[in-house]
Amino acid sequence: MEKKVIRMCAVCREHKDRSELIKIVRESSGKISVEKDKRTNGRSVYLCYSPECLNKAIKSNLISRTLGAADENIYEEIKLAQNKREN
Repeated sequence: MEKKVIRMCAVCREHKDRSELIKIVRESSGKISVEKDKRTNGRSVYLCYSPECLNKAIKSNLISRTLGAADENIYEEIKLAQNKREN
């Protein structure tokens, strides 16, 4: 039996299973990316798959503030991850 890992969405503050959230990671090299394998080490932030949470994260510049780094393409990567989840 696999243990459930609970994390919190940084926008809506809801606690959910890790599989229901998108993990965005700032690696030690400073690169920000959407994690695909749940194994990347570094500072991270979780977001819901809901479009409302993404829009609020974009408006408040949440990812750059939380991770202490800026990457303009990260929001496009998150949108792609959302679209893959919906399909």
